[in-house]
Amino acid sequence: ARAMAGLDEVDNIIIVTLRQIGCNIPDGFSTLKSFTSEIVVEATSRCLKTIDEDVADLPNKLPANMSARFRACTALAEACKTLKYRAEIGYQTFLYPNDTDLRSLFMFLVERLPKESSEVTSEPLSSFALLRRAIGAEMVQRLAKAWIPRQVKSDSHFWPFRAALMKAPSGIGDLTMTLPKEKKQYFNGQNLNLLTSQPPVQQDVSASILENNAVEITAAQEWETEWNQLGLKSRLSAEDYRAKKKQNIQKKIANQLRASMQLTTGAAGFASDFQQLLGSFAGRETALGKGSRFTHAEKLQFAKDTDASGLLEERPPVETEEEEAEEG
Repeated sequence: ARAMAGLDEVDNIIIVTLRQIGCNIPDGFSTLKSFTSEIVVEATSRCLKTIDEDVADLPNKLPANMSARFRACTALAEACKTLKYRAEIGYQTFLYPNDTDLRSLFMFLVERLPKESSEVTSEPLSSFALLRRAIGAEMVQRLAKAWIPRQVKSDSHFWPFRAALMKAPSGIGDLTMTLPKEKKQYFNGQNLNLLTSQPPVQQDVSASILENNAVEITAAQEWETEWNQLGLKSRLSAEDYRAKKKQNIQKKIANQLRASMQLTTGAAGFASDFQQLLGSFAGRETALGKGSRFTHAEKLQFAKDTDASGLLEERPPVETEEEEAEEG
């Protein structure tokens, strides 16, 4: 409750300051959640023009045309980046605003407004006003810095970031679905340990979870990119595309193995073992029956030996001159 009250107070300070520089904000608005895209564009533009007079060409109103809206919002985002605004900002910040991003943006801009534009009178500020200003300045400084875990700061003793391979059950991501009893028993620590128990060192649990999540996210992004660039063009379903891709990869590997086999001059026993390996990989009994130079040479040699032995057996005996004389 205190945190929400503090944020509402910060929003109130921002709104009062924006009204002082000429922003048309309705009286009923007390928090940044009520801001529309039109108000955000006007307030940002007026702040930028007050800070830097060289950006007078920035629009105060959001255009009606959609493409013009993108250009105007992109120009505002680039102007904020020129002022060294380090948080993430783009056209979506203005077209689809949320109070967290707006609070960070307007606190940054309000702190850079000239003093005479943000002060209505020269009367001394009360202690409450000074406290609000100090809180705002502190929040701006903290939001401008990148968040660093306490364990990795230079002045603390921290455990090195080491990740271990983790395995999680698949097909149980839907928490609303009731799991069968057999699946619960299978994943109840008997066949797959809990994530917190899988790393060999307890201090590596957080790093391992972060690393494995990053790997899964990266794989999903790579698949989405590949599907949008190549998969849709193939006019296949996602399952058929994956199956065809797997088949092509297996074919390339098999071709490489065949090429290596053709260069091998070892014994026939080695060739037979290699042939069985390739056959099991390709999903059939014989993968070198066709196109293997070694196998063809072996069969050809065997055929020549068989034909030669057959000819020797069937050749009639040659009669000598004495046997011919006796017959005559």
